Parts: sequence; C-alpha cells; structure tokens
Amino acid sequence: MQPLAYAYYAYLALVILSFLGLMAISLRRPGRATIYPNTSAYPSCLVIVPCKGVDIGLGENLASLSSQEYPGKYSVIAVVDSEDDPAVPYIKAARLGYAVPDPSEEGSGKVRAIAFAVRRNPDADVYVVADSDVRFPKDWLQKLASPFSDGKVGVSTAYPLFKPVGGFWSKVKMVWGLAGNGLMESELTRFSWGGSMAFRASLLQGSGLEAFSKSLSDDIAITRLAKSNGMSIAYVPDAHISVDTDDDFARFSEWANRQTALTLLGYRKNFTYGMLFYGASIFVFLSAIALTSIYGAWGAILFLPTVVGMAKTYRRIGSPDPMIGIIYVFINFIYLANLVRARRMKSITWRGRRYALEQ
Repeated sequence: MQPLAYAYYAYLALVILSFLGLMAISLRRPGRATIYPNTSAYPSCLVIVPCKGVDIGLGENLASLSSQEYPGKYSVIAVVDSEDDPAVPYIKAARLGYAVPDPSEEGSGKVRAIAFAVRRNPDADVYVVADSDVRFPKDWLQKLASPFSDGKVGVSTAYPLFKPVGGFWSKVKMVWGLAGNGLMESELTRFSWGGSMAFRASLLQGSGLEAFSKSLSDDIAITRLAKSNGMSIAYVPDAHISVDTDDDFARFSEWANRQTALTLLGYRKNFTYGMLFYGASIFVFLSAIALTSIYGAWGAILFLPTVVGMAKTYRRIGSPDPMIGIIYVFINFIYLANLVRARRMKSITWRGRRYALEQ
C-alpha cells in the first residue's frame, strides 16, 4: 500500500473519531434544573450595581432592580467612581441609593465597587451583583436567592441572552454568548457570572474579602472562593435576564477577546479544551464539505454536529432568523481566533481603564 493511501486512511480515522466525539458532546442532555427546598424565610439581600457611563437601556435596567417582587428584605445600592459620572442622573431617576468609594480602594473598578459596598453594608445575609447593562424580570431576585435554602450552595448565578438591537455583529454576539449557557449547564464547567450573581456573605469575611479586593475579575474570584470553601454554584436558567447589544465589529472584537482573556486568566485549561473542541469542529465541518463530494450522502453525515448545534442555538434563542444559522456555521472560526488572540494579550481595557493580565 502506498504511503499516500496510509495517510488517507489515517485521515479518515481521525475524521471519524472527531465526528463521534463531537456527536457525543452535541447529544449530551443539559443538566436538569435543581429543585431546592421551599423556604418561607428568604435571606436579606444587598444588590450592588457598579455603574460607569450610560449603557443601552440604563434607565429601564435600573428601574427593573428597584421593582423586584422579593418575599424577603432587600435593598439596592449603585456604586460610581464620581458624582460626575453620566450614570448618576439615571440612578436618581430610578430612586436608587448610590455611593462613591474611596479612590485608595484596591482592585479593578468593579471589584473595588463591590468590596466598598460590602464593607459599608456588613449586615446582609447575601450579596448580589447586578451589571448595569442587564435587564432583570420582576422575579429575578427571588429565583436567584431560592437556592440558598440549601446550605451547601455558596453562589447562585444566571447567564443572559444577548439581544441584538443593532446590525450583523450584534447577532454574532448573541450566538457567541451562547457558549456561556452551555458551560453553565454542567457542574464541571459552571462558573459564577458577574453580571448576575448572588453569594453568601461568609465568602467575603476576613481573608476572603482581602483576597477578593486584590482580584482583577469579580466572578473568577467568587468562583474560586466558593470552591475553596467547599460550596457549590447553583445555576438558575429560568431567571430570563437579557442584555441589549448594538455592537459593530470593533466593539464585538474587543469584547470577545476581553471575555476570552479573562476566562483563560481564571481557567487556564480552557485554552487547551477550546483549541481541541473548536479545532475539531472546524476540521469535521471542512471534511464534510470535501468528503460529500466524494462519498455523497455518506460524507454528508459529517454535517450532523453542525446541524444539531444549530438546532440547539435556535431553541435557545427562540428566533427563526435565517442569519443565525449562517453565523453559527462560522462561529467556531471566531472562537478559535479569540483563543489565539487572548492567549497573547498582556492587558485588557474595560470601560476606559487598562488592566494588566497577571497569570
């Protein structure tokens, strides 16, 4: 047998193995939502909203926090860098209290805001972090707090759907963001998402607050603190939060690279996992195109991981927009590019500030 024949059969074997692996992942059923014990005593919550600048729909987002239907006691405090921040008039219009932290506080802008609010309000049972660009339904806080009826739960979190209100790249961001939903569905890859997370006050007592204050990323720090304390992270998929987005290419690219860089900062193995998964997805997809021309329907079977993934995407988004399918076909190329770019990044820029990425 000629060397080229050996190489071809080795290639086919690799394609089949990659295909079977992707199908096993694609057909994996998402974990069922955990049912927590009923509780008549909801924890007292302090909702912390770090604000900087004016996000899309900021007024409605803040108003959605002030009108939560929560059975227990809760209060909301917005934290801004200065009285001159453009977000202040919106905070006042929503009738929320706000505060300005001491500039000497350690940590990134958001971490500093959260640590300041915790120190200023030490009596809450649970601290809740809400990003100012997120829209919250009226029962969001109740659903986010309900897992704390289980004493093993240290953190409760929800993940948003990015709703495009702009053009093509807004839709790309929506599809791109669905990777986070997939990670949330498994306890092995679940993390606390900083735009909608609640955590027990005990996590930020003593050395916990000190470690948190020195962190770059609030959600990575809370995830680590929960795990180091032997506590679990609860995912609340029915919170139904959303983020309006009108990204163009430049804003999407900066956001996607920054999110990927922060993920790699907190979870280094994700680079290897991502390169293997997205690389295999691209390899099988391109092989499907090539082998369909040779083997016809037998080659077309290799499109199954793409078809299954696309179906899941449409189900999660709940929209029949044909553009979503086109975007999905190419999204793995974008993920792979983000991984390569993020691996080389030494710093990120967030809301006008530059932060060094220390591995």
